[in-house]
Amino acid sequence: MEALSEGAKVLVLDNCEHVAATASAAAELLLARCPALRVLTTSRIALGGDAEVTYPVPPLSLQAPEGRAESDAMRLFTDRWSARSPLLELTEENVSAVAAICVRLDGVPLALELAASRTDVLSPQQIESRLGDSPALLSDRRRRGRHTTLQSTIEWSLSLLDDAEMLLLLRLSVFRGRFDIDAAEYVCAYDELGDTDLIDLIGSLADQSMLQVTSSGEGPMGYRLLVPVRETLETKLDGAQTHRLRDRHLDYFRTLISNHRETRRRSLGKDIRDDVGHALTHAFDSRRLEVAAEMVSNLQTWWSVVGLREDGLAWSQRLLEDVGDLPPEVAAEVMHVRAGALFHVQRLEECLDLMVRLVTVRSQLGDPLDLARSLSAMGILLFRLDRLEEAEEKVDEAASLLDEAGVSIQEPEGSPLAELVLSNRARIIGHAGRTGEALRLLAPLVNLSRRRGLDVQTALALYHQSELLLLDGVPERASEVARESMDMCEDLELPHLEWSARLYYVHAVCDLGEMARARAAVEKLVREAPTVGEVTEAPWSRPVGRSPTTLRLSRFLERLPG
Repeated sequence: MEALSEGAKVLVLDNCEHVAATASAAAELLLARCPALRVLTTSRIALGGDAEVTYPVPPLSLQAPEGRAESDAMRLFTDRWSARSPLLELTEENVSAVAAICVRLDGVPLALELAASRTDVLSPQQIESRLGDSPALLSDRRRRGRHTTLQSTIEWSLSLLDDAEMLLLLRLSVFRGRFDIDAAEYVCAYDELGDTDLIDLIGSLADQSMLQVTSSGEGPMGYRLLVPVRETLETKLDGAQTHRLRDRHLDYFRTLISNHRETRRRSLGKDIRDDVGHALTHAFDSRRLEVAAEMVSNLQTWWSVVGLREDGLAWSQRLLEDVGDLPPEVAAEVMHVRAGALFHVQRLEECLDLMVRLVTVRSQLGDPLDLARSLSAMGILLFRLDRLEEAEEKVDEAASLLDEAGVSIQEPEGSPLAELVLSNRARIIGHAGRTGEALRLLAPLVNLSRRRGLDVQTALALYHQSELLLLDGVPERASEVARESMDMCEDLELPHLEWSARLYYVHAVCDLGEMARARAAVEKLVREAPTVGEVTEAPWSRPVGRSPTTLRLSRFLERLPG
């Protein structure tokens, strides 16, 4: 005590979680008697002292900071690797494997150090290929104590949980990404936890650093499990427990996606991608094919607007392989979904062949609304293929079927299908030279989407309106509308639609002779979407006169004055 009271000193207390109360009392006593002393503690849980200030230590970043090629996680791995194997270095051949190891281990420092310790006998590519298959791989014979293996460290942390905390954490291991309290309650609150307030349990797990807290600043607080922890927990579940959890997880995401499609409001975030894939895999594995078909159908627009079109293509192909086991109506919907996926990745001729077959099948099934939906889709496909007369015929056929069923596209409110047919018809006739009529058709849809708070629908309708205004020779108004669509898309995190709207904005300001604004807009596209490369139009887009969408952005930028 006397030594600590002489001058400013820092006392480090390491790994206090299992003696938190004792460590807290000791720190309080020392601070009271040694005013110049500072106590630094490391612990999975806060000690709860009056003078305590907590600094959460998250996993290392997996994203490289601006101006640097390596992420923090990669830097730690390569530093430890260099200490073990000085002759090895990061190269074009192994950099992707190192990055994959860091992602696979979720940036957890101990896991990265243990993996790097194996570089004296294995290359990064070999380590990557063995992760997950061999838990003993993440160990270091030269270490001592519970940090010798990642498994022993995690097990030691789990041993500090009470029964209810452990049970909830086991069940939460079914999630692949971020989840909120509503998701946790839906999936995990049954049997022993059926009457338990999960809020307190989740708070306790977060306090003990067993859950990572994630917050975007908007919407509900989120949580996630680190990958190494989740994989350890999964080994403790038997087959029956896993199947029940996967069923509940599937039902939750099925309901979430269905409700989102019904409300058509703000887009679901891209961070549900892994959980969507996990749920769909279980639907196929458990032969709940109609559920899989429903989900894939409801996900088509989401996959497109968040830039995951290849996912839609892959899942629709898997559905098509099982189409013979489905009822005829569901099989027809699978064909429609597959056609949509082909459309979204620009495989238009292949899409048309499938649409022709689909229209024949739906004509035989006799449901006028389903047939109208397929005809309208075929119309917009023909429009993209520049076959405008045929496109208008198909959309008019769809409108006639709706009219016979008592649904008017002139008064579409309350019928998403009527709104879709009306929007498609407006775009087609606008490109056929009747822009005034097209704008009159589209204007009520913009107002309707605004009034109902359908942000995604509003952004898309504004995008279409800017397209028609360009065709009508009103670039000033087109630039204003495209700008509004761009801003909404940025807020909604809809990158592909934002890129398309920005390109129409560029076209409009070029027509106005405002080349500085055009250059700034294109530079933003190049800066924020460098992976777009050869920019092709989004599936809802079509060239307008001399639209720059068919040029490489870099080449277009070179053409702009200034």
